[in-house]
Amino acid sequence: MSVWKSPVFYFGLLLLALISVLLAAPYVVSWNGYKDNLEAYGRRLTGRNVEIGGDVEIRLFPWPRLTAQRVAIGNPEGFDGAPLIHSEVVTLSLQLGGLLNGALNVDSVELQEPQVTLIRNGDGAVNWMLSSDEDLRRSTLLSNVRLDQIHFSNAAIRFDDRKQGIVTDLSTIDADMSAAAIEGPWRLKGTGNWREMPMAFTFSSSAYEKGGPFKFGLRVTPGDTVLPGFSIDGGWQDGAFDGDVSVTPQAADGQKSSVEGGFRPLAMKAKLKASTARADLSEIRIAPADAQDSSTLIEGSAGVDLGNVMRGDIKLKSPRANLDMLLGAESLATWRSGGLLALGHSLMRHLPQKLDTRFALDLTVLTAGGETMNDVRLAAHITADGIRIEKARASLPGRSAVQLVDGMVLRKDGAAELAGQLAFESSDLRAFAGWALPQRKAGFESWWKGSRGRLKLKSGVSWTQSQLTLQNVEYELESLPGQGELTLRQGQVPSLDINVRTPARDLDSFFAVGSAAVSGSRAFDVLGFLDPVLRGAETLEKHITLDAGAVTLNGVRTQDVALDVATSQSGFEIKAFDIGSVGGARLKAEGLVLSGADGPSGDVTASLVANDPSGFLRLAGLSASKATWIRALGQTDVAFKFNGRPDPNGPVLTYTLNGTSAPFTLALAGGITELERGSDARITLDGTVTAPDAARLLAVAGVTAKVQGAGAGKVTLGFSGARGVGFASKLVAEAYGARLSFDGSLKPQEPYAAISGAASLFADDVGSLLRAMGVPQADGAGGALRLAFKVVPEDGGLAISDVVGDHAGLALAGEGKFDRDGKLAADFNTGDTSLLRLLALTFAPWDGDEVDLGTAFARPENLLFDGEIWLRPRTLAMPFGDELKETAIGITLGKTRRLSLLAPTMPEL
Repeated sequence: MSVWKSPVFYFGLLLLALISVLLAAPYVVSWNGYKDNLEAYGRRLTGRNVEIGGDVEIRLFPWPRLTAQRVAIGNPEGFDGAPLIHSEVVTLSLQLGGLLNGALNVDSVELQEPQVTLIRNGDGAVNWMLSSDEDLRRSTLLSNVRLDQIHFSNAAIRFDDRKQGIVTDLSTIDADMSAAAIEGPWRLKGTGNWREMPMAFTFSSSAYEKGGPFKFGLRVTPGDTVLPGFSIDGGWQDGAFDGDVSVTPQAADGQKSSVEGGFRPLAMKAKLKASTARADLSEIRIAPADAQDSSTLIEGSAGVDLGNVMRGDIKLKSPRANLDMLLGAESLATWRSGGLLALGHSLMRHLPQKLDTRFALDLTVLTAGGETMNDVRLAAHITADGIRIEKARASLPGRSAVQLVDGMVLRKDGAAELAGQLAFESSDLRAFAGWALPQRKAGFESWWKGSRGRLKLKSGVSWTQSQLTLQNVEYELESLPGQGELTLRQGQVPSLDINVRTPARDLDSFFAVGSAAVSGSRAFDVLGFLDPVLRGAETLEKHITLDAGAVTLNGVRTQDVALDVATSQSGFEIKAFDIGSVGGARLKAEGLVLSGADGPSGDVTASLVANDPSGFLRLAGLSASKATWIRALGQTDVAFKFNGRPDPNGPVLTYTLNGTSAPFTLALAGGITELERGSDARITLDGTVTAPDAARLLAVAGVTAKVQGAGAGKVTLGFSGARGVGFASKLVAEAYGARLSFDGSLKPQEPYAAISGAASLFADDVGSLLRAMGVPQADGAGGALRLAFKVVPEDGGLAISDVVGDHAGLALAGEGKFDRDGKLAADFNTGDTSLLRLLALTFAPWDGDEVDLGTAFARPENLLFDGEIWLRPRTLAMPFGDELKETAIGITLGKTRRLSLLAPTMPEL
């Protein structure tokens, strides 16, 4: 192949053409007067129209210098538009010695604002193929030309591919080029801008040898070090290129260890064969730039026809790919928050207008978030109109799989939009949720202890840069059907709308057997949501609606559940919260609390009406399924009111609970402050609970009264504190003529509520109280009672210490402890007592009746508590009048009852 037939030379020839036209000037009689002669010589050299629109000047002293203005080389016939090359000013500095020796040694060439326009028309013809006059080719003029330095300033190159409809520009180019001869080797180095992106580029070639390919290398390096560099090395022969292409990351400080950044460095290498009609990439290899990292390896091939429509086929595959190694934390977060669509949008913005390409990706194992996805498949058809996703599927953690079919990524309103049919199935929803939401995993795993969750879901999906929508959702969760919709809107304040409909839902199946889904301690977690909502600091506005025919929670089946709740930066609104039936109870709530600069303002009201409130209390986790105290509650009609008001020291919330739960009358009020502490906010509660019959108060405490009260009972209570530090507590209970007081602290989430403090029990006549509690009556159990003691938590139980008291002249002192199972161990010193009284306490039924010789023994279940009590009386009266001293009596209570009497002064006992 002749060097004159090599298209790679043409850019150099363009420069040489300009220079040679000007170098011919000394061979012409004069300058401006003979522009026509110069232009004619240019036509012989290039085969094109050459115009010199400005002056031509030459200066020989002190150094030879030639300048021409507005020099242009035109297009061949059939091409319109800008000329092939146009330069405002061309300046040549010549070596005087070369001129004297008959050689044209150019010391330097400077082109100011040259504009190069490369065109391929609709027929595939190009405008840069030059054809010189044969006589000029054989002349020695060009062989005597030596170019030491060519400088471009503020140059521009436009590639106008009219066959593909692609126009791209390189602008503000500053470069230096040199060549020993027209055959090379050529060297070029410079900078420029592509689409406002700065870049540097280098070009080098070997000297052309007749009959062989023209070998060259080109490297382009973007100014942004985040972007990789591009290089191509190979040879051009017979109108085709054959060589290597590579894309490699740039060396940047900290790039190798950029764990928190975007992409970690990847490199691509491939074989390239290309002509003006087709380009083929083979042996594509994409792997980490670090040769020691073998975590990600993608191989494949690609080919594209460069006709009127770019038809191509891209096939990639990999036995393994690791996103955790490939992406930094920033990109992983982007991936989870919608970066895939942003990537599609970026891709579509740069798609050629005439494109028809098939794309296939096959990953055997894909690792992300520490979990593996198997058999990842993607098949897509890419055109200028969009990307049709024919099939996309992956096996996910939790024995799950997701598939998108009939998907389409379209350009709409200047952005990308994805639509299609989504299908998802999981046999272990808990494991999948832990992988998809790692920041929430610890939270839901603390209560999600039951069924791991089986879910089947299908829906239409619509995903734009501003909104993700799942419409016409149909699902089966644990074989129970449901429908719904979900919409996530992006923006300065994103929002989430969820609508769920289901005929039935069993929430207990997700919790551990025997555990409550909601406990009194977990109820404090609700406080963690109040502060951002009340301050209007919600980063995500939410609107949730639920319509359920039946919901089972904590063993309670509810009917006709409806929920409509919204939170936003302006506050929160309970539009509807109805439970049509909970074992006969009906709950309704509604309200609106607005958030302003000074704090929240608004009310929420709720009402509970029930013949039997026990089902609702179990549903709310406020009582165990077998709790006896709830049996004391009857017809219930209570009203709850929640109020928020602004305060300079922070939002203040107050609440009241008033009503009746037969036979009790409730009057409670309190407040919540320091909401910024979340679930550890400060709570106060004060109020009274009264009953016309004191026996019902004992029932609430879990004690079935053996006799009815002689009058009303009343409890006055006051609590103040937070979950973390506990609640300062004062409680006074009055019943059966006795008064029980407690002053200390509580921690509701701990065993025995971690009761700690001082307690006292006073009564002028304690007989009524003892009979009501079922204490067997012997030797007259009435009389005044004065008793004080302290309680503290200990080893999961409750320790009772510093017991000091007196019952009708019978002194009492000592200590005891209830263990975590409710078993009592106690040791008391007492005053004078009798064996008959102790035998009655041990073996007689605890029904509050008088004890005599005809009293039957108690049954195992007829007891207030289990345990062992040691009593050390001052004197022990025996049945026939004797009195014993220094005795110790051990009483064992439980399924087996026993009384042990130790009398060191009377060993015969």
